[in-house]
Amino acid sequence: MKPIKHFFFLMLLVSVVFPGICFAKLDIAPQTQEALMGILQGLANDHAYKQWCENHCGQIHEMEFTGTIASGSLNVTIKGHIIGKHNGVLPLFGAVPSIEITSLTNAGVAVPLVYHNKAYYTFLAPGPFQLSGQISIDPHASTNVTLPGPVGQVLLNISDQERLLGETKFGQWGGSFGIVSAQANPQQDKTSSPEQSLRLKINKDFKIARDKSFVYTIDVIGATSGQVITIPLEHGEKVIATTPKNAKVGDSQVAFTAMTSDARFVIQGEWTKNSIELTAKKGATQETWSLGCLGAYDCGFTSDAEKSITATGHEWFPLGGQKLGVTWKELGLLKGQSKVAQTVVLDSIQTGDGLKQTLTADIDSSEATPLYLDLPKGARPTELAYDNVPSTILKNNEGLIHLSLPKGSSQLGLKWFFPKAISHKIPIPDIKECPVAKWFFWVTPNEHESVILAGGPDGSPVILFWPRLGFCLLVGLLFLFTEKKLTKTVTTKALFFLVMCSGWALSTPASILCILGLIVFIRWVPRVQSQRNIFGLGLEILILLGLIVTTISSYLFILNKAFFSNNPLTYETFCSTRSPLFGLNQVANFCWEVALTQPEQTLKSPYLLTVPTLAIRIVYFVWAIVVGFFLFGELKNLLPGLKHYFGLGTKPLFKRKPKKNDASAT
Repeated sequence: MKPIKHFFFLMLLVSVVFPGICFAKLDIAPQTQEALMGILQGLANDHAYKQWCENHCGQIHEMEFTGTIASGSLNVTIKGHIIGKHNGVLPLFGAVPSIEITSLTNAGVAVPLVYHNKAYYTFLAPGPFQLSGQISIDPHASTNVTLPGPVGQVLLNISDQERLLGETKFGQWGGSFGIVSAQANPQQDKTSSPEQSLRLKINKDFKIARDKSFVYTIDVIGATSGQVITIPLEHGEKVIATTPKNAKVGDSQVAFTAMTSDARFVIQGEWTKNSIELTAKKGATQETWSLGCLGAYDCGFTSDAEKSITATGHEWFPLGGQKLGVTWKELGLLKGQSKVAQTVVLDSIQTGDGLKQTLTADIDSSEATPLYLDLPKGARPTELAYDNVPSTILKNNEGLIHLSLPKGSSQLGLKWFFPKAISHKIPIPDIKECPVAKWFFWVTPNEHESVILAGGPDGSPVILFWPRLGFCLLVGLLFLFTEKKLTKTVTTKALFFLVMCSGWALSTPASILCILGLIVFIRWVPRVQSQRNIFGLGLEILILLGLIVTTISSYLFILNKAFFSNNPLTYETFCSTRSPLFGLNQVANFCWEVALTQPEQTLKSPYLLTVPTLAIRIVYFVWAIVVGFFLFGELKNLLPGLKHYFGLGTKPLFKRKPKKNDASAT
């Protein structure tokens, strides 16, 4: 084969095969016999034919409870549908204290029951069902019923029930509702009807930090206009404020006046004891306890109530008579240190010619001590806050910001701005005599500018355009070198060709191989001398169509990103997710995370180099014209090449062997 054919065949093979390899996932073969058997067993289990359904097998449309609590038993009716063609396991409900299902039938036929993980389960055939049965219940205790699975609605048609949560409830995964006798309500008037009875929902929220605070939210349902509602206080609760403000605060209780049947009251205060001890009220009172242990405090809990851990703390759902005990201890600093900043976040926003910055620091101090902050030159402070409470900005004789740190953990927030333009470096304030464990720098550039380079500390964001540009230029130079080496001539205009290759840096690097493959195919077609069979002809036409479609798609993708994207240059940042702190911008683009392992370690300033986004759009407008002229010069040779290609005709797939008695054979 001639050298020029070697070149065209090699480039065509690389342009078709390599992009597919770049986006394909590699399947690694097992290294041992045990690993192979484990994979085969897993496949067998996944595809094995099952005679019954395990999870999410059915739906409960309606669950109804009827009867009286005083009788000690309730009738239950459950309607639903088992999905699929196999028998399925259906979760029903559970309860605390536990209840017993004395009987349960489906169309008069008893069904099996299993009690597992504090809930009842049954096994039903596919299709609709209607279960009927009876449950036993303690008439003198409030019962909390839980729903392991989703339920369309729950109907509580119980004549002597105190409806804390209403008659009809729309269920969800893990939903719950209470069944409480109306006779257990101590504040109910004996002469009033059940519809006029008083119900209370109390949410008690505690925060254990430097100040031990609490907020009680009381929702009153079914009160009469002008009725006085009294909320008893626990020993150690000190009331600071109430909503509404006209509440009467005593030593042992707080009294509100309800002006409507449904009202809400709020009590705010401090906890003065060294521990918290709560007991849930019995009767028509539903309580929820939540607690957050913040800062340098370690909390311990003892409780017999149902508990869940949320994103912000701990939460309990007690029944009447259940208790909660909370203790805590303050964690001290390391020996020899009086204060330390665990996390400092500096959020910078470029606006026009100026810069806005927000500093947020979580600081632990072993004692009440002053802290001095030296702002960058030209900065004008605007706002100061301790634990999100605004404070006055003070300066000493040296011009340093003077801060008073309390004992324990606190959060400091300070805002300032620069009215004039500054350099590309992000200015950093100096926190005097306070070691910092970790710095976070968040920077949002101007809206109409694009970042072409970011640097400073280790782990700086990377602008992916530049390594991709190097790859595209390298591929273009290899193409020109190989063409000259194999064909002894260079028909490609090098400058225009490299400019065209550089524009593909805005997309994935492998996409440049598509247009190179198209160029190779166009130049290869006129040089074909031998006939193709119908299979080879169809395969080569499919390759041509694929190269045309992928080239046009990548070209349009680059133009869309260059002209219509807010940030044409793709970047990659290496930063963990930050928690919402004081006054921080939540849409910052560039992030640096710097951990200071040594107290005297030098902190480098991050920097950003930006250019107007319009300049990038103009460059790619010129690039689009260059690519258009280049492709036009190549595509005008495609039609003559195809005419020559199809003019060769086709040859049969299989050659016929001549017979022995033919004259030609003789």
